[in-house]
Amino acid sequence: MFCTKCGAQISDGTRFCTACGAPVSVAASRSDAGAAEAGGADPTISMGSPQSVPGGTVQMPRPASYADPAPAGSPVQTYAPPQHQQAASFGEAPHRKASRKTRNVVIGVFVALVVLVAAAAAGWFFFIRTPAPTAVVFMIDAAGLDSSTGTRIPVHIEGEDVRGKEVSADYYLETDGSGMELVDGVYELTVAASPIAADGTIYNVADAGSATIEIEGDSGSMEGSISLDPIPAAEVTDRQIEDAYEAALAGGVDDEQRAEELRDAATARRDEAVEAEQEAQRRQEEEEARRREEEAAREQQGAYQADSFSFDIPSYWEGRVTVQVDGDSATIYSSTYPERELATLAYVSVDAGVGTDIGGAIDSTGDLGNGMMVYLYAPNYAYRIAYANLSGSTDPADYYTLEEAEELVDLQSGGTVNYTDYLNNMRDNGGTSPDQDMLLAGVQQIDIDDFNVHGR
Repeated sequence: MFCTKCGAQISDGTRFCTACGAPVSVAASRSDAGAAEAGGADPTISMGSPQSVPGGTVQMPRPASYADPAPAGSPVQTYAPPQHQQAASFGEAPHRKASRKTRNVVIGVFVALVVLVAAAAAGWFFFIRTPAPTAVVFMIDAAGLDSSTGTRIPVHIEGEDVRGKEVSADYYLETDGSGMELVDGVYELTVAASPIAADGTIYNVADAGSATIEIEGDSGSMEGSISLDPIPAAEVTDRQIEDAYEAALAGGVDDEQRAEELRDAATARRDEAVEAEQEAQRRQEEEEARRREEEAAREQQGAYQADSFSFDIPSYWEGRVTVQVDGDSATIYSSTYPERELATLAYVSVDAGVGTDIGGAIDSTGDLGNGMMVYLYAPNYAYRIAYANLSGSTDPADYYTLEEAEELVDLQSGGTVNYTDYLNNMRDNGGTSPDQDMLLAGVQQIDIDDFNVHGR
């Protein structure tokens, strides 16, 4: 632009001519600035449509603009300071050069104006301008939840927007992820409370996780993930139901009645589950008691069942014998040598009597209450095998291997007698019989009481 007084070229925005000191036309400067502004407007970037609010539409603030320039053709008024009258003179008037002091004043005024404009722009950006919010879709996996029949998901946002302003806000998300608008910035999102599904399901918030969202212009990024798992109905607490209900009232549903209905559904679902669990526990305890009773009855009756009596076997024989039951008699054999009979039990009359000999042990229960008893017979293998050995018997029925003799004697004596010791004792005692202690030890562990016999 040029000075209207002396015609010297001066910079845009200068209020006083740096050559002659005359004021510069304000209208001319303003017209130039308006033209520059009209030609340099920035485009607007949008991430989703603005949402409407009850009673009107969302209004986005817009920056203040300069006053419209004067219409074309309008007269432009300029200001000239009053001039002192001077005496006429002939010839060209002497040209007066601006003093250094005047130039310094003009430069200082210009710098001050630039600082003021920059401060005003910064103030508008940080304190007056409100960044336009962007619709953010954030889906949270919550099995069984539908916000059209249950509640929305209450989430909490903490972070800082593009202006450096701290943000702390609550939103209520639909199951499709909508329901939240944020301005550019970085935020952490967490679930504030459990939503309530239509059937009353309450979700685990403590282990839901969190996510960091960064929004910049028309793009965004996310770190982390959030998912809501249903809490087993019987484990839901009153506090969890109440927190979910309060969140529903605050924005999870559109009316208080629906919030109360969902709270009642959650309570009923929990109570039914607790009752069912208690019923299952009661049945389990009853089944356990019945099992114990049956076990006690089996212990009383014995593990093996003949027609008229039940019985057990000595604990020392467990896993080492086989039992064959036939009507009212039972025969027990060595598992290792299945042709060798260890004991026989028979259901007989008490009038049959009980006898004994050196070749076997005989015992009985006594009267079982109906004139009958169980009779036990166990061959004395220690004596039989040792006698056949020392007498030089050639009868094949008297032949036993050493291993066989040791197994049979060990079983019948309950582990108290070793066959080789028995044989040596018998040899040292004349070869026909061991001493009395050894003789009794060989079979005395076979006792009818060890068989836990009971009449049926």
